[in-house]
Amino acid sequence: SSSSSSSSSYWHSSLKRRQTIEKSVGHVNLRDVLAKRAHPVKDVSVMDGYCFNIETNDDGETKRGTAGGGNANVSQRKFSINKMLTNRAQYLENARNEEIVLAHDACAYVTTGAVLPKGANCVIPEENVEKIGADGVTNVQEKDYRINKWIRKAQSDVKVGDVLLKKGERVEWFDVGILAAGGIREIEVSRKPRVALACTGDEIVEVSKVDIPDSNASASYDVNGPALRSALRSSGAEVVNIFDGTVNTKIIRDEEAAVVDVIRRALMSDCDVLITTGGASKGDRDYIYDAMMRKMCEGDSNAVACHFQSLSMKPGKPTKFFTLSRRKILGVNKPDLLCLSLPGNPVSCCVTFELLVKPMLRVLQGQNVVHPPRSVAKLGEDIQLDGEREEFHRVSLRWEGEENFDDDYRSSIPLPIAYSTGKQISSRILSMREADALIELPVGNPKHTKLPKGTVVSIVPIADFRQRGLASVRDRIFHFQSGVSDEIRTEKTTPSFSKSAVRQIEIINETTELHDLSFWKKVMERNAPGVVAVVGSKAREAMPDKFKQLLLHDEVPGVEEIFFEMTTLTDVSAFRVFSNDGCLTLVVVIDSAVEENLKDTETIKSAIAEAIRGDETFSSMHNDSDYTSNETLVRRTYARIGLLGNPSDQYFGEAIAVSIKNFFAETILKPLPTSSKIEIIPGPYDANDFDSLASLKEFTSEHGYDGGVKLLKALLANFAKFCEEKHIALKNPSIGFSLSYSSNIPKQTGMSGSSAIIISCMNCLLDRYDVRDKISKEERAFLALQVENDIGITAGLMDRVIQVYGGCVHMNFRNVEKMKETGIGDYEYIDAEKIPKLFVIWSQNPSNSGKIHQPVRQRWLSGDVEIIQGMRNAADCAREGLQIIQMSSGKETCAIRLAPILSANFAARRKMFTDAGLGDENIRMIKLCQSVGAGAKFTGSGGAVVACCPDGVEQEARLKATVTKAGFSIAQVELAPREF
Repeated sequence: SSSSSSSSSYWHSSLKRRQTIEKSVGHVNLRDVLAKRAHPVKDVSVMDGYCFNIETNDDGETKRGTAGGGNANVSQRKFSINKMLTNRAQYLENARNEEIVLAHDACAYVTTGAVLPKGANCVIPEENVEKIGADGVTNVQEKDYRINKWIRKAQSDVKVGDVLLKKGERVEWFDVGILAAGGIREIEVSRKPRVALACTGDEIVEVSKVDIPDSNASASYDVNGPALRSALRSSGAEVVNIFDGTVNTKIIRDEEAAVVDVIRRALMSDCDVLITTGGASKGDRDYIYDAMMRKMCEGDSNAVACHFQSLSMKPGKPTKFFTLSRRKILGVNKPDLLCLSLPGNPVSCCVTFELLVKPMLRVLQGQNVVHPPRSVAKLGEDIQLDGEREEFHRVSLRWEGEENFDDDYRSSIPLPIAYSTGKQISSRILSMREADALIELPVGNPKHTKLPKGTVVSIVPIADFRQRGLASVRDRIFHFQSGVSDEIRTEKTTPSFSKSAVRQIEIINETTELHDLSFWKKVMERNAPGVVAVVGSKAREAMPDKFKQLLLHDEVPGVEEIFFEMTTLTDVSAFRVFSNDGCLTLVVVIDSAVEENLKDTETIKSAIAEAIRGDETFSSMHNDSDYTSNETLVRRTYARIGLLGNPSDQYFGEAIAVSIKNFFAETILKPLPTSSKIEIIPGPYDANDFDSLASLKEFTSEHGYDGGVKLLKALLANFAKFCEEKHIALKNPSIGFSLSYSSNIPKQTGMSGSSAIIISCMNCLLDRYDVRDKISKEERAFLALQVENDIGITAGLMDRVIQVYGGCVHMNFRNVEKMKETGIGDYEYIDAEKIPKLFVIWSQNPSNSGKIHQPVRQRWLSGDVEIIQGMRNAADCAREGLQIIQMSSGKETCAIRLAPILSANFAARRKMFTDAGLGDENIRMIKLCQSVGAGAKFTGSGGAVVACCPDGVEQEARLKATVTKAGFSIAQVELAPREF
């Protein structure tokens, strides 16, 4: 809420403090902390033993001598002990020996952590050598006599300037040692939020105050008070006492005056947050809401804001959140009081603390990761769904072998197995002791009353996995997310199904063997994605169990519209399935017992098409495979941003790219039914009439000499040749058409304007000739690259791949043999929901900079070490970025880790291409981004920049103001959906 934002700003600006590193544990660090001192400063010994000076050649490698000399027969050599060079891990003793050089035929005793004398490049443990009296050692084994053996190199742990602790990170005990190693004594931290706690209820008694006699069955000890005080302190808060006496909480009677009194006490104190438990429901003794909204607002109706009165979740429905203005209620210039009213039942209180209070405390302290951590697990048993609310169900987690599952649920993914802790009664506090995590269960309905055993579910861990024998969770989850999957991969949480993605609709009658997994495998492995309509009186009954669980129609956009279109059908639901190559299939299940409703398959096809496509690009109810030759086709391809890795995509590297909706090219194919003629209509870049010589010069300077017509000509020729060579039959090849194009992609900005025109036209041809399912996406990208190469455009595969695939894609071109043989790399989609907020900045008058690919390529072909290493560095940025995106818990976390990788990618390009090659205007855009702390790199070869702000909204505002003032254009990136 806005209150959270203003409170966060208040914390950061007014209440930061310098704190010694030992006292900073539990606080949140407020600025990046850089190392002042390297660790170790010089080479040190890892063992107690003897150090040696091994002879080396000019390359720093062990020099091989002849028998009896040099480094040969080392086991037979005798080394004298230089007693003057005995180095122990003591400051003064080490300093005394820094100038003496160790001879090749000598050794010196060193202790663990001692700085090595000059010349020493090997340490051998004391027990691995044989001493000769007090003056020498022998029997040195060749396996031990190795350069840098048992040595910790200077600056190997910490370099001067290394980031030891990032802004927004909570300081843990081990961070203190890291900071000390870097020479840091104090850091700037936020103070802990001050929280007042008040528990309501006539029936509860403080456990520290009174022993309840056995005869009093109506009273119970206060559970929430002690539990929440401990939880608040462990979460970095300071619990303040707003009552008289020595205790930190007071039981509030179920009386309106008592509730009003505690609210006023909190307002008049210096606390930042008031947490109440109980009294938040709608009973006649529940006064929280009335006390807030009526009593506190008597002087000013706007003095209190209620952000929510209840939550559609189980447990925790009565939870409420208020902000109270101290200025309006008390007339004092102090920050608003935040108030969370939690349910009184102990389990509800604990769950809402985990999901709501903890994130709020993190925001107040300025942490960069505020949302509850999430992971995944597999159900070990059926779990019932609540019919009204989403439920956070308490489970215990176990690691079990595959033998514990039957064949339907056997998997190569070693996920933890989740078992319910039993009845989920809100007062059953003991269930929290048994719980390792909360699983997020959707709302059920009469047809879907449970999630079956084997379902993969999202979990919120609430216990320390390391204490529960689950230390490998992170590695196993990463393994799962990296694409290891069952024979058929089903996902409930997927991107929205694109209306324009419907290419084909099939009707499968009820006699089809729907329960046969091989049938479903064929459905999912079709070359073209689309819609499968499963029709029959027992359609749902025949579905495999692992698909039945996905039949929750409200999970799929567009399915409600299908209901309205199919008013005569009794039951319609749907789910989404991805094949292993990323193709998306929407399965619509029509389970109707009225046979008359199922006879007119064309009506069913039309209803589905109309509901899903709406009134967007496709106005026809027919699918594209039913395309008739008198229909006009309009296809759009979006601009792209090279997010990471480029330009290594042209040099057997890796890249990550995103398709963006901000700009696009569009091609219109209009049929000429009475002619076989193909007409290409000149576009905005194909002018042939000019007002003057000066206007011709200006036009060709911006758009070139040939415009866009040459792109369409080259595509048509290459498309025809490809289909001929592959023996692909074209539908109605004798009927002609016209092609026209348009584009709003800024020129010379590296956002792939020319390839967007080519691929939008290609999509028209694929559907016009009905060959979309015969030409794979990989082949389409390679075909587009061939077109550009034919007309002299220097380009890599990245642009064409992302514009064919859409969405966000990781591309691996490192398999040199495969690339040389097929021209195709390995491509995988990345979950676009994890991509942080990005900004694109471009020049309205781009220069022709960046046109020095040719010298760089020549240097690369000739084996220039600097260029080869630079391309590897750029490719490594893509690989590291992929891991960051996959492992990040949210967009904010991803932005913090991804921004420096963007900058590192630009640094690699800059080193290879030099400032002269990149151009002043391009470098100026990067520097503007860096001036506000944003990570930035070119979207392509220059003319535009992509930026990521790790510090959030305020930094984004500074970025917009800075680049706009400098005369550049800026827009937030809108990610485009996947193409099909």
